[in-house]
Amino acid sequence: MVPSHARVNLLSFVTYILGGVPASLSAAANSFDDTVAFGKRRHQPGQVTSDVVVGLRRHRNVAHRQPNDGPGQDARVLEVGGGPGELAARIATEVGCAVVMVDLSPRMVELARARGVDAHVGDAAQLPFADGSFDCVVAAWVLFHLPDIDKGLDELSRVLAPGGRLVATTNAERHLEELRAVAGKASWERTFTRENGSDFLEAHFAAVERRDADGWVTIEDDELVCGFVDSLDADGPLQIGPYELPLRCRRSSSVFVATARS
Repeated sequence: MVPSHARVNLLSFVTYILGGVPASLSAAANSFDDTVAFGKRRHQPGQVTSDVVVGLRRHRNVAHRQPNDGPGQDARVLEVGGGPGELAARIATEVGCAVVMVDLSPRMVELARARGVDAHVGDAAQLPFADGSFDCVVAAWVLFHLPDIDKGLDELSRVLAPGGRLVATTNAERHLEELRAVAGKASWERTFTRENGSDFLEAHFAAVERRDADGWVTIEDDELVCGFVDSLDADGPLQIGPYELPLRCRRSSSVFVATARS
């Protein structure tokens, strides 16, 4: 389960990448919220927008751009597994570039289109785009869902232009460890994680950087615990283990930025 605003905070990464800022994640990564309360928002309103504005100002200063040019208007971004399209819509409107989104779910595509997103039903491992079609690909908490991660990364690198970048987010092995203990056998197996993400990416990209965001979340509502367990795929009847509220859980997520080979 990923708080929707955590996805939106990736705007800062996309903005800095398209703005031609050097590969270091530096200031952009600092905007990745590490004060999330599970199911609630605890960051200051407007902080994400402020980070994006800073990125846009830097983008305007990139060589060969005119002062009045819209930031990122010639940039092409693909989001895979974009769900209802919240992040894709904000990249398009706030960063000002052309965005395409794909998702396996027809319903998610329908919701994304309702936001004005150019969304299509599609598989990240079999994309209907020509080689080098995009400057940036965003995969927010998606890669660990792929049946064959290497096949998916091959495809994502294929549609990136030379020097283009993949922004991929995932969680660490111990992310929400305390909550996952409550879920017991229903807790999911980790595939693409903080710990092994670089190994996967380095086999397909020229350079890989990682920035970690760690913190704690406090759950004070039984409904949130039950909702989390219900969201997991279980082979049999769900059995929630014993727990006490408030339940304090570690939050450990990472953002990878991988540069496509020339």
